[in-house]
Amino acid sequence: MSDTSELWEPSTKPPATEQAEQALYARRNYWVTLIEGGAFMGGVAFLNAQTLLPDMIQQLGGSALMIALTPSLMQMGFWIAPALMAHRVARMHRYMPLVRITGIFQRVPYLIAAIFLFFASSDGPSILALVAVAAAPVISGLSGGASLGAWQQLLVRCIPENKRASLFAWRYIISCVLGIIAGFAATHIFREYSLLSAYAILHLIAFGFLVVSYFVFLGTKEPHTPAPEGHSLTLLGTLHSMPRIIVANPVFARYLASRVFRSGHLIIMPFLAIYALEHLGKPSAYLGTLMIAQNVGAIIGNLGAAWLGDRAGGKLVNQLGLGIFIVLAAWAMFASSSTEFIAIFVLMGAAYFAGEVGAFTLMLEILPTRDRISCLAITSLANIPGMLVASWISAAVWKNTHSITLLGIATIVTLLGSILLLHPLKEPRKSLPQLADTR
Repeated sequence: MSDTSELWEPSTKPPATEQAEQALYARRNYWVTLIEGGAFMGGVAFLNAQTLLPDMIQQLGGSALMIALTPSLMQMGFWIAPALMAHRVARMHRYMPLVRITGIFQRVPYLIAAIFLFFASSDGPSILALVAVAAAPVISGLSGGASLGAWQQLLVRCIPENKRASLFAWRYIISCVLGIIAGFAATHIFREYSLLSAYAILHLIAFGFLVVSYFVFLGTKEPHTPAPEGHSLTLLGTLHSMPRIIVANPVFARYLASRVFRSGHLIIMPFLAIYALEHLGKPSAYLGTLMIAQNVGAIIGNLGAAWLGDRAGGKLVNQLGLGIFIVLAAWAMFASSSTEFIAIFVLMGAAYFAGEVGAFTLMLEILPTRDRISCLAITSLANIPGMLVASWISAAVWKNTHSITLLGIATIVTLLGSILLLHPLKEPRKSLPQLADTR
């Protein structure tokens, strides 16, 4: 850990009388945040949104569009809710109470989905299982998104700037180790149980890890700080201020445009595992192998992102992640063997998680202090148009052509656009001043 002078950005550094309390909590909060995040994401890995969930939706009779949306179901909630809560979070003095309450509703839907899957496996209505399985990540995301701004403010308050990239990466690494275990577990469960029973068991296991993560999170110690400056904006006032913030900060605007195009990875991702099963003639148990490969790659990507991100900042890590995804999309067009698809999923794990670490680290480094909550909400909303367009393209192409080549080409074009939009920006940690405040 760093010394106490690194705990706060210069513009938000607390008075000296509060330094002792923040220093006392710093190490504890780092490890609590690392472990609870790893356990949460590791639990969700048992329902892998890139491999298992698309097949699950397909087996339950979901449409091509629903399958295309599966990698984004949880993120949709995380992206929508922050804008609706930004005006309330801006008035908060303490962030833990809100995160504690919403954390319960993030986890319970997976237990409900498991129950409906067990009913469906016993000749119950599969439509209810389909609704529960698809709704679980959406409701979980909405609940988490409602407190996302508060959690991010809590993170900035508790975690030193130069430790955030490694924190994000190690959280992902823990989740990826659990994801590898999930891959072996899924392979065994698919062989021993009927398909719907297997998916129900995986939901129960996921719920167990989510419960563990919740109780670990309760160990967070939020430092006491002075009450925030008064904020009188309403929901409509906050939404109305967002365009002004974007116009006043061209660097932020370019970052947002890059994020929209970054959603291009969602064009090929939903159908890649389904295509591999069909192309190779493999049973559902093969999804476990692909999960293991993806998580091995994710560990490699996170280790690299942790080392490079803490030293060079988030932009380079983000660009490298996008570049790797372009390579795997091109390779998927021509892959014909199990070995190739395993390698592709290794690359996908490395690219996806390195990009997540890079994008989130970069975001925290370029946002202004005063408008941070509104900017976080804007950033979340910016993902939605890209996700919807990418999912629509993915579903339309797969439904009408079943062509992995067309999916790959569309992915490559959009990700190149994301890289080019972000390329002119210099690394914020080295040379960019904070974005202008607009109030």
